Amino acid sequence: MEFKIGDKVIRNYRSGYLTSIGTVVNITKKRGDVVIDYGNYKETYTSNGWQRGGDIWSRSRIQLLTPEIEEEILQGNLIKKCRDTFEKKKDLTADQAERILEILNE
Repeated sequence: MEFKIGDKVIRNYRSGYLTSIGTVVNITKKRGDVVIDYGNYKETYTSNGWQRGGDIWSRSRIQLLTPEIEEEILQGNLIKKCRDTFEKKKDLTADQAERILEILNE
């Protein structure tokens, strides 16, 4: 996999664990390690995308962020936000429930 400084990448895509988007900030000259900045922390990966350090059970992998993957993440986040809102909305009225059901059954 070929990474360049400034590339947007995603970690652990479709793995069922955390999904994080970061930016390539450095590529080491000697080994070609890829350093990713996730905003509040950085991680180092091999040139083929596997995380340096950790063990076989907790290593993460990165891949280039494509517009399709980004759109899928945005849609997934929107669905999660909707579900979370339903969990928190305990004072739902019958009128609100009726309107929601109309939308969901379109």
